[in-house]
Parts: sequence; C-alpha cells; structure tokens
Amino acid sequence: MSAKEIFDLAINYYFGTDVKKNKEKAAELFEEAANAGYKFAINNLAFMYKNGDGVKKDTEKAVMLLQQAADAGNGNAAYDLAEMYFKADSVPLDMKKSAQLLQQSVDANHPTAAYNLALMNYDGIHIEKNKQKAAILLQKSVDLGNAKAAYNLAVMYQTGDYFEQDLQQAAVFYQKSMDLGYDEAINNLAMMYKDGEGVEQNLDKAFALCQQGAKLNNSNATNNLAVMYKNGDGISKDLKKAVKLFQQAVKLGNSNAMNTLAGMYRNGNGVIKNMDQAVDLLQQASTLDNLDAIYNLALIYSHDDILKDRKKSISLFTEAAGKGHARAALHMPHKLIAQLFNKLDKLDKLEDNFLELEDTIRAIKERHIYTKKSPLAHFTSWPAIENIIPETAKENNVLRLYNVDYMNDPTEGRSLMNVKSTSSENSNVFLNDIFENTIFSNETNTINSVPPSIYSLYFTESSDRLDLWRAYGNDGDGFSIVTTFPSGGIEEISSRQTLDTFAKHIDMNDIQKNHLNTQPNTPPILFHVFYDDKNKLKTIERLNIPLKKIEDKLSKLNEVAKNEIYYVLYATLLEVMYLYKDEQYSTEREVRVIQAMSLDDVKLDERKPGRLYCETTPFLFKNASSKIVIGPKVQDRRVALWNLRYRLKKNGFGDTTSVVFSDVNYR
Repeated sequence: MSAKEIFDLAINYYFGTDVKKNKEKAAELFEEAANAGYKFAINNLAFMYKNGDGVKKDTEKAVMLLQQAADAGNGNAAYDLAEMYFKADSVPLDMKKSAQLLQQSVDANHPTAAYNLALMNYDGIHIEKNKQKAAILLQKSVDLGNAKAAYNLAVMYQTGDYFEQDLQQAAVFYQKSMDLGYDEAINNLAMMYKDGEGVEQNLDKAFALCQQGAKLNNSNATNNLAVMYKNGDGISKDLKKAVKLFQQAVKLGNSNAMNTLAGMYRNGNGVIKNMDQAVDLLQQASTLDNLDAIYNLALIYSHDDILKDRKKSISLFTEAAGKGHARAALHMPHKLIAQLFNKLDKLDKLEDNFLELEDTIRAIKERHIYTKKSPLAHFTSWPAIENIIPETAKENNVLRLYNVDYMNDPTEGRSLMNVKSTSSENSNVFLNDIFENTIFSNETNTINSVPPSIYSLYFTESSDRLDLWRAYGNDGDGFSIVTTFPSGGIEEISSRQTLDTFAKHIDMNDIQKNHLNTQPNTPPILFHVFYDDKNKLKTIERLNIPLKKIEDKLSKLNEVAKNEIYYVLYATLLEVMYLYKDEQYSTEREVRVIQAMSLDDVKLDERKPGRLYCETTPFLFKNASSKIVIGPKVQDRRVALWNLRYRLKKNGFGDTTSVVFSDVNYR
C-alpha cells in the first residue's frame, strides 16, 4: 500500500468508519504512514500521544513529532505547535517560539496562521508592533480564503488604520468576508449601504442585509434592523416589529438595543409605559459599559418623581463622564461647591441653596443646547488648518478652545450684568456684586487663587457671509470649516446604529480586545448664544431664586467664609455668563463650545508669547457633508485648493469632505 492508503486506513480504524474502531491499530498505521513519508500522519500521531488517545500519553514525543512535521513543511503541525506554546499547553509558555512556528505555518500557506500572526503584529503581542506586516499577512490570509482576515482588512480601510481611508475598498472586503461566510461582515456592509459610504446608498439592500444578519443572530444587525423599523428608514415605520427585534437583540446581549428599548418603555413608545422595565434594561446595558445607558439611567434617578435618588444619579453621571460621555459632564457636581462644604464649617444651611443653584444652572445650559441638523461653520486661518489636518499625522482633526480674555469684544461675558430692568425679580445687583468683588481683581490675586477661566470655540449657522469673513475669517484671507453634528435633546435615548469591530480568532483567544472602535469620536456639546433682553431677564430671574437665598445668609458669616462663597459663586456662574451676548451681535447666530478650565488643564500654543487653549476630541470631517470653504481674499486659491485636497486625502477624509471656493464678492 502507498503511504496515503495506509493513512486512510488509519483514519478508518480511528473513527470506526468501515472497520471496527481500534485506536491502537490507528496509531500503528499513522506511524507506518509517517515513516513512509506521509507528513499529515505525523500530525495525527502527535496529537494521539499528546492526549493519550489510543497510546500512552507522551507530551515530549508529541512535541518532537509536531516539530519534525513542522520542519518538514507541514503547516498544520507548525500551527498546532504554535498554539501549544501560545497557551502553555503541555509545553512552557514561549511567545517567541509561537511566533516563529506561526511564520513556518504561514510559509506553508496556512490561512489561520497568517491571520493570527497578523494580529500579533498588529497589537505587538510579544513581538514588535508592525501594522505594515499585519496588513500583508491579512492579505495573504484573505488570498487563502480566511473570512475574518477579509473583515479586518475592511475595518482597517474603513477607519484609515495604517491604510489611507478607502470606503470603496472597505465595502469590497466586507463583501468578500461575507461571501467567505463571516456573519459579522453582513452588518457593517448593511450600514455602508444605508449611509451610502463606499457604495451607492441603497436602503433596500441595507434592509435585506440586516434581515440576513438577524436570521443569523448577529446582535448588531438585529439591532440595526429594529432601528430601521423604528425610524422608518427606507421601509414603513413599524414600532411593533421594532420592539420585537430590539427584544431579540437584547437576548443576544446587544447593549444598544437594551438602551433604545429602555427609552421606548420609559416613554411608552410602541409599548405600554413601564419604568421598571426601562430601569432593568438600562442596568443590564450599564453592566456592559454602554455609556449612553449609564447616562440615561442617571437621568432617571435625577428627574423621576418616584425613583429620584441624588446619590445614585451623581455616581452614574460621574462614571459616564469619567469614561468620556460629554453630556454626563453637564450633570457632575461642581468640584468647588463640594470643596466649599468640606473646607468650611457651619455652612449646612447653605448646602441646599447651592444644590438648587447647580440645578438652575444646569437647566439654563440645557435650554441653550444646540439640537438642529443644519451644518455649522468655524472660521479660521491657514496656520490653524496646518494643525487640524497636518501633511502626515492622523487623528489630529481637533479644534482649539481659547481663553475668552483674548476676544476683542469688551462686553464678552458681561451681557447678563449689563442688561437693565426695572423689575425687582430681575434685579442683577447680587450677580454684579459677585463678579465685581475685589478678590478677583488683578491687584489682589495670587496665581494659586486665580479661579477657573472660560475657554470657548465658536461656530456660526452661516458658512460664507461677507460680514463673517471680515470679522472672523482673517478679513477674507481665511477658511471656513463646515461640519454637521448629531441632533437630539439632552435626554435623548440613543438608538445608535453600531458597527462590529476588529475580529479575533476563536482558537487562539488570548489574542483578545476589540482593537478598533468604528464609532466616531464624541463631538463637543454646542450651546446657542442668546442675544435678546427677554431671554437674559428670564435667566436672571431664575438665577435670583437660589442666589437671593444665599445672599440672605451671607450677613451671618465671617469675612473669610464670605470670600470663599463669592469665589465659588463666581466659578459656578462663569459658564452661564458666556451663553449671552449683546444684541448688536445677533446677526452672527453664534453657537459655542464652552468649558471652564484651570491653569493646570490647558496648554500654550505656538505663538510668542503663546496663548492658552484646550482641545476638542477628534471629530471633524467624519460626516459626509463636511467641507472647507476657501476665503474670498485667499491668494493663489487653486494652490490652496490642491493643498487642502492633499491634506484631507492623507488624513483619511477624502470620502467625506469637499473643498469649495467662497461665493462672496469681496470688495
């Protein structure tokens, strides 16, 4: 018999296919086939010795046989031995040896070995991180038919990770991964069809793919199918079907489905209103670290008449804010207020008044939150453009918030104090007193006693207007960055459409982590600036309720305590003061990002002397409607056009952002 025939007979004896099962006989025949040069027999014999299966257990012999087979070019043996060293399975842990064996397996065209070695290079797991090599190995694994490798290449193209962002290539690789049988790719491809990213928008195709993914129990596809029914995206709106699908996604462990379904139970949207069910779902999602769920649960404990629990709400808001949820930060207790009551005795009677003031300020800020879908423009200069979209570096698409003291408007931040009213309810005498108190003058401040300052970033609802170019666009020799922001009120329950993240191999599962996050970075919270006296007086009236209670109790305190309270009131009210401007600026229709920052938390820019600033998260240019408008007085406009196109392409925004010339006729 040939070596192959001996091997086949050994398989028969091992499984008892055409003969009576006899593993001892199988082992003899595997050894005979191996001695006759049939390399696959060595692999099988090795595992029989490793597991004591039909032969006396002998791990040393198993390792020797696998190494022998690997050296003979057996990719399976090299892979199996690599996995043993990776997991310290019957051999000492040796990641370097594992990587070497994986490379031998790759050389023998083993698709999973190429995939796992790619992951080790991608993450730098016990070897030097090398994304270039990871990409090459992933491509080889794809060529050998590995579906997960195709999926991960798609993610890298979609996010611009190592490759320049290329949504068309991402769609091609998602399709290839799906064709090779990887279910996770279905959801991501569906979302590309839904949003028209890398492919022509096709809601019917997106719907069909989500249906296919849902049938395969893909939690994100099921959630996204539910979202389509809930919103009526390309199909008839059907809340009953949406609820049923959200429930299915919940059973599959999808935290976004839990969060959205909780909102439906909370509001009685498509289901009978049930606050207990809403809380239960949000608690489930919170344990899965869903920040929107943590935030929404905190809102319930903060506002619900029956479930109100200040301690729980503060704890949850603090948790969400600490993990990066921007809106949760609005609800955080003011640090200086907490420090005030820890620092000074006999202020118990004031504590409730300060808590009322915090709630009032929060309500005022929430009234200013910008929720429109219209694009917003930020006017800037060429040096800023070079920082925002550098020639080579990625993920620098941030904007800077500068100290408001640099603004040219002398009334900036004083509009509330300057408004006149004959009504005693709208009297701003105490408000003026807080901000005019001598402890804040330059003459008396030591550096460590300087209170936080406001840092601001502005947008306007007009991207190409003569007066704005003159005032903010470097007298027309600047640029306007236009972007859109997610809409939704402060208490909006998210129904975010999610993408699956970087895949991992199920066997070598110590290579774990979701390496990539395909969700965009959270943009900053935006606030409408109000200009009219009616809104200003309304705000003063609301602030006066807690402020007058505090003022009435100040007379009973000593000067040290009074000064401390003035200091804290000043710092607490600061952000509100910059939500208002004088009527003469109303045509600007300004929308602001506002942040109170101490000197410890800011940086100096490149100028001499440098100016203080802090930054947003990287969020620009990620929406398909983004653009840069070249100002009407920019010299060599076509040079600027191609320079901007090059920078956007290099930074992975070629598919989302356009560059246009201003239509303004600048005289």
